[in-house]
Amino acid sequence: MGSRLPRTACLLRLIALCILLTHTAAYFGLTGREPLVFLPGPISNDAPNGKAHLKQCEQMTLTRRQKRLCRREPGLAETLRESVRLSLLECRYQFRNERWNCSLDGRGSLLKRGGEEWSENNMQVPRRLRFLAVRTCWKQLSPFHDTGRLLKYKYDNSVKVLSVTNAATGETELAGPRRHRQNLRTTDLVYLEDSPSFCRASRYSGGTGGRTCAKDTTCQSLCCGRGYNTAMRLTSLSCHCQVRWCCHVECQTCVREEEVYTCKNA
Repeated sequence: MGSRLPRTACLLRLIALCILLTHTAAYFGLTGREPLVFLPGPISNDAPNGKAHLKQCEQMTLTRRQKRLCRREPGLAETLRESVRLSLLECRYQFRNERWNCSLDGRGSLLKRGGEEWSENNMQVPRRLRFLAVRTCWKQLSPFHDTGRLLKYKYDNSVKVLSVTNAATGETELAGPRRHRQNLRTTDLVYLEDSPSFCRASRYSGGTGGRTCAKDTTCQSLCCGRGYNTAMRLTSLSCHCQVRWCCHVECQTCVREEEVYTCKNA
């Protein structure tokens, strides 16, 4: 798995297609050469108005066209900031069993560079209908988990490519393995560098020591062959639930003892 992880950077940039950045900018995702840069300050959920809104647009690293759009649409900057938070949560969910689990603690902003194009130019979204006096159509994004699952699938099937110079034109091109060269599409994920293994704590990640794993499925890979510790834990859960008339469910709270497996430290 370690040799396939550099795709993290390209996957997360796609997750964040509609995300622009705040003034405390940092990379979203990792490559083999970029260290973690921890930046202070949580993302604020307060929606500024008037001059505060315009100031927030100016603080983002945007093209002139994007800044004009940001200034023209009140609330757009705040929506993009919220999308940073949602994408981080989805990233952590999709990578919960990976050695790098989207651990970006301490970063107030997740992208160093905004997308060159806005999401409406890159993302096809379903149309829904509603009925008023006339039939009206509008664009709507698919559920966030659906997008996350699709991008994780593309990540798992991404292809490593090389950066080569075309002798005839002098331009830099991407070349994949011969068996994939004819089958690659513009919607496929490709990557240039292998990521670190993320097994040990380093400037790239906190390592996998202490991570919770599943004994029969993820412990071997997640713990990097170091083994795991077993401990007993008491957990509370709802049990003996009954439906009461009308539309009310009553449950008891049961305590269960279960085994918990955590990766040993390096």
